[in-house]
Amino acid sequence: MNTTEQFPKIEDQQQKEILIKFKEYFPSGDIEEISSEDIPDFVMELFERKSQQFIDLKDYKPGDFERFFLIKHSDGSKTYIAQQTKTYSTNKDTEMLVYFVDSLDEEVFGYSELRFNISNPSEYFKDKPFVGYTETYGINKNTGKTNRKKGLGTRRLLVMNAFSNAFYALPLYSDTLTEEENAKPIWEKLMQQGKAKKIKEGENNRYVFSTDPE
Repeated sequence: MNTTEQFPKIEDQQQKEILIKFKEYFPSGDIEEISSEDIPDFVMELFERKSQQFIDLKDYKPGDFERFFLIKHSDGSKTYIAQQTKTYSTNKDTEMLVYFVDSLDEEVFGYSELRFNISNPSEYFKDKPFVGYTETYGINKNTGKTNRKKGLGTRRLLVMNAFSNAFYALPLYSDTLTEEENAKPIWEKLMQQGKAKKIKEGENNRYVFSTDPE
């Protein structure tokens, strides 16, 4: 079932410090906390679909999110963010989840999920917030133009890393499936730029951001 209040209540000064730290890691966007009423329906529908995943249907509660945030980007696009704490029905692990939805002109063009397991002490999970999923949708339905090759996947990882550092004081990790996914070239480029490094997780490769802001 879903749990509540895993995310500590943010006092005004603490929130200010968190958002300032986010800005240190992602200076090109402005972030602010918003209410559920500020979330467009087409974004909230995606948040709710994610909320229903991997739990018993009887445990699903609409609107079961801790907080919402909005990032405004210089190109006019927006990233909506929802925080949720979930205990999975299968393995009973509890994770703090953060969903990121990128939109422009009332259309979603990308989505990602930040996972932070707070109950499993194994080396894979302990103190390692990681990318559960990330995708840039191929075609903009309004313009018919491609969303690819615009750096949106890289931007999404930078946003997630900024969020992870601001809220958890920990850098963002990849999972260990990245070698087989489209995200691998992005992580390799971040490595070349000195923003990330490759580590071994058992027999698999994994990536992690450097600990310092840009």
